[in-house]
Amino acid sequence: MHDRHQSNRRNRNDESISKPREYVRENRDLLSRVLARGNTEAQAYALALIAEAGSPRDIEEIQGQLDNLRDVDRE
Repeated sequence: MHDRHQSNRRNRNDESISKPREYVRENRDLLSRVLARGNTEAQAYALALIAEAGSPRDIEEIQGQLDNLRDVDRE
């Protein structure tokens, strides 16, 4: 019974980690807009989410989108 309890806890932990990762992956564009144009609090939340759940690829994609937004702002 103890092993089953640990297995259930591990599954919940895996699920709780995968949901933020999935959110970051599916919302890179939103996160980059929040970082570029959001208020300080929103930017802090976005950065925390990216730092905790973003993959290196997510970070690269978000950085690329931020660069594009900055280029548009300069035009």
